[in-house]
Amino acid sequence: MWSIVARIAALVFFLVSLGRVRGRQFIVGVPFDVRTQKGGRIHFGARVRISANSRMIARRGTLTVGDHTYIGKNSTLIAFADLTIGRHTLIAENCSIHTEEHGPPHARNDFRRAAVVIGSNVWLGAGVVVTSGCVIADDVTVGANSVVTNDLAVPGTYAGVPAVQIYPRE
Repeated sequence: MWSIVARIAALVFFLVSLGRVRGRQFIVGVPFDVRTQKGGRIHFGARVRISANSRMIARRGTLTVGDHTYIGKNSTLIAFADLTIGRHTLIAENCSIHTEEHGPPHARNDFRRAAVVIGSNVWLGAGVVVTSGCVIADDVTVGANSVVTNDLAVPGTYAGVPAVQIYPRE
């Protein structure tokens, strides 16, 4: 029964997005918000799981989610520029990843856009925020409620606001 529902959901994604949302064997929790705008594209790898109430918007950029990746409930991924998430990555609930930042008060629509790259075997704990332009290396763990404002280039565990390395990878 659920496989029929999943196949119907995949067909609806394909028809509604005119092919801009693609993937194979991905599971989306209901309700969800997956949209493409202004030429944006979304590519899901094999066996991606997206929990309920997650929101993914690709506006001009391409959102790419690698194989065997989990995106927790209530997470938000916004791709105004390219947003790439590697394989075997776990994004816990309530995470927010944005490739854009709003302009100053007198020019709110003057977005600054910069690509975000999250490597493979990464774990973002609950409530992590990743800001535009950040690169997170493979094999990085980011503690709950941390804010990533700079590149996390060395494998290990990071935490805090802004996130800093607290344990090297052994």
